Amino acid sequence: MHPAFSWQHGRRNNVHIMVVHLTIADLMVSFVVMPLEIGWRISVQWVAGNAACKILMFVRAFAFYLSSMTLVCLSLDRYLAIAQPMASLKVKTNQRTYFLS
Repeated sequence: MHPAFSWQHGRRNNVHIMVVHLTIADLMVSFVVMPLEIGWRISVQWVAGNAACKILMFVRAFAFYLSSMTLVCLSLDRYLAIAQPMASLKVKTNQRTYFLS
């Protein structure tokens, strides 16, 4: 098992946590958004009702935003680690991760 997914692994840092979040977001896109879009393109009609339409459209938007914002947070974290290495060591890893994600 990959160390980022292992709860028993002792040295998890903020990058591992954000990669797990990015993996979850990408899985949502792969298993919810893409089949939804394929079904819509094939049938060109919605038969599941208004409530299901609203819920799935929310999940669709949420998955795209989650994926892109996780990438932005990961990029900001890496920028701070490279541009200001000593300042990034002062802030605890967990505090910075929860703030960014």
